[in-house]
Amino acid sequence: MRILRHILVLTLLLAAVAPVYSQLITPTNKPDQDRDLQRLGIQYYQNREYEKCLNIFRELYEKDPTHTNYTYALYSMMELREYRDAEKLTKKQGKNNQGQLRYRVDLGYVYIRSAETEKAERVFEGVIKNLPANLHEIKQIASAFYLRGQPEYAILTYQQGKLLMKGEYSFQIELASMYERNGNYREMVETFLEHLEEVPEARENVQNRLQTAMGRDIEDNLPDILRESLLIRYQENPEAVYLNELLLWLSVQQKDFSFAFTQARSLDRRFREDGYRVLDVAELALMNSDYDAALESYEYILSKGKDSPLYLNGLIGFLETRYRQIANDIMIENEAMLELESAYLEAIDEFGVQQQTMQLLRDLAHIQAFHLNKETKAIENLTLAIAIPGPESIARARCKIELADIYLFQGEVWEATLLYSQVDKAFKNEPIGHQAKLKNGWLTYYIGEFEWAKAQLDVL
Repeated sequence: MRILRHILVLTLLLAAVAPVYSQLITPTNKPDQDRDLQRLGIQYYQNREYEKCLNIFRELYEKDPTHTNYTYALYSMMELREYRDAEKLTKKQGKNNQGQLRYRVDLGYVYIRSAETEKAERVFEGVIKNLPANLHEIKQIASAFYLRGQPEYAILTYQQGKLLMKGEYSFQIELASMYERNGNYREMVETFLEHLEEVPEARENVQNRLQTAMGRDIEDNLPDILRESLLIRYQENPEAVYLNELLLWLSVQQKDFSFAFTQARSLDRRFREDGYRVLDVAELALMNSDYDAALESYEYILSKGKDSPLYLNGLIGFLETRYRQIANDIMIENEAMLELESAYLEAIDEFGVQQQTMQLLRDLAHIQAFHLNKETKAIENLTLAIAIPGPESIARARCKIELADIYLFQGEVWEATLLYSQVDKAFKNEPIGHQAKLKNGWLTYYIGEFEWAKAQLDVL
């Protein structure tokens, strides 16, 4: 009897569990079927099979009026030009989601597509009129306008939103971006500058956005518009640091290094920065062969005196700029080179032979060897520079390449190739190492080591 009772209890338990278990092992339950239908419908939409897509999402929407089901049903209707059905759908979705004005934007868009412009305008104006004082919803509605090709209404949304938020949030960044998308660069610039007037610490963010906008400005009108607006505001408020910094940045973008120097000098004097910004401008000017601006900038650094932390940098840059300026002339005057040699010798005497003066020694050697026929002196100076104690460095490698060039100029081929090889080996993965390998490759080619030269050039 006891065994029979156990069997009966077990049977009842299994009977109770069986329906639940059968539900769990059903091949596809209803939610899974709907998700599969959604995926199929989206695939149809992507394949431009809009009727098939609409059939699926119309059915899904009737069962579950989610935003996704609504959106694909609406887009399919629009593609099929079923505007009356689209109108009914947007009204129904709006009724089901009271207070969500983005569905009114959809209704207006349906009217735009069906060429009922007056109706669309009434709907859009109603959306603006009924905007809530809610940051998230204002952004959402502006985005809905923009995505439906209505940037003017997106701008009106942000402008009305600014009034509704009563100083809590200005939407100036969003407005400026919308002006840019609408091609209105002047309003974009003014809005950004108004924002900086209120929040000057946002300068880097605004600067990055302006940089991006300039990259998209095919006609290159934005830089001049920005410069004009900045100068007007700077004249009105010369104490505004963010205007100084933006003018410096813009002048560098436009490669107006003389004006950039003026701005950098102003900031340097205001904040007593020891000339770091001015040095940046000087180096950029030299790199772009604007020798006058570079010399003016380096002279400012030198005017700070020998105790200034950037004095030696300024002196090296000044002498290098002066050399390039002289060498760039069609007729190079020997007297000018002799004066420059004296200036280099004076600088080396003043600061001594050390790691920081390696560049001075190298530049001096170049002038002596290739302009003044003083190859022996040049070799002595480079040998002195290379022998300076310290780790292997790019500066030392440059001296070795310069010395190799002079040896080659003198016909000392093997001395030259030895030095090129040293730099190549020490800086295999650096540009200077590649430069040395290339020079060595061409050298060996010209002296008849064709196979070895080919191997070196193949590597490059």
